[in-house]
Amino acid sequence: MRENHTETEECCDVCNIESLEGEGGEKGKEIILISLSAILLSVGLIFEFILEWRMPAEILFLATAAISGYSIAKEGFSSLIFRRKLSINFLIMIAAAGSFFIGHGEEGAAVIFLFYVAEYLESYAGERARKSIASLMELAPEVAAVKRNGKEVKVPVSEVDVNEVIVIRPGEKIPLDGEVIRGVSTVNQTPITGESAPVTKEIGDVVYAGTINNEGFLEVKVTKRSDETMLS
Repeated sequence: MRENHTETEECCDVCNIESLEGEGGEKGKEIILISLSAILLSVGLIFEFILEWRMPAEILFLATAAISGYSIAKEGFSSLIFRRKLSINFLIMIAAAGSFFIGHGEEGAAVIFLFYVAEYLESYAGERARKSIASLMELAPEVAAVKRNGKEVKVPVSEVDVNEVIVIRPGEKIPLDGEVIRGVSTVNQTPITGESAPVTKEIGDVVYAGTINNEGFLEVKVTKRSDETMLS
């Protein structure tokens, strides 16, 4: 059983690594496409307005639209055909096509390129936010030392009830939000509140899950369950 469990964990680790590598490769591909599109659009604008080489400029604008607009068009037509909805992607393609049709290819190419960049930035920001949330969720320990029937027992934080007393020793992370009922210590709250200096905590003060108890011994009365903490 232990071997099977270990093999399962190893398989999960491999899957996670492959997933991260896949995401990194996709982002790298998008950056290359954005860079290539930017170069083509810039050269096209030089041809159009400085050198007045209209035909080569139009070819470059079409190339820019094709490179930047592939994923936009794919999503737009997919939404129209399968979900029967006019998405913003489809409307952008219509606007760009109209610009090319009336002889303003530079505008059509610019619209598609800027929309593609905006989608990339939105995706990047969303990914960063998800990673930040995931890292915050990892701050809180999964087990708490709880005083029950005069003894100290290790209990999963999800099973700790409000008003129970938990024990936090020096250097340990605080597992749940609560109120100090015994002891004095300084607590590093940087991961939660952003405060750079440790904050002194004594009887009556509030502490938060995911923060770090520095040097003192604390007993804390739980005020919120694990799914109600400031961290969650």
